Amino acid sequence: MNIAITGGTGFIGRHLLARHVALGDRVHYLTRKKLDEAIPGAEMARLEFLPAHGGRQLQGIAKLLY
Repeated sequence: MNIAITGGTGFIGRHLLARHVALGDRVHYLTRKKLDEAIPGAEMARLEFLPAHGGRQLQGIAKLLY
């Protein structure tokens, strides 16, 4: 499943992210801050929920965890 997790770099978000990667989901984690290291098995996306983006960041996402 193609999912996105907001706050994927926080305490709870990292646990959710690890669980869904282990389940074989394609995981995108949304964050406001840049990380020094990548999270294995997941793709990072900068969190930009401004009206000008019109929700394009969520196209193709089946589930959003926030």
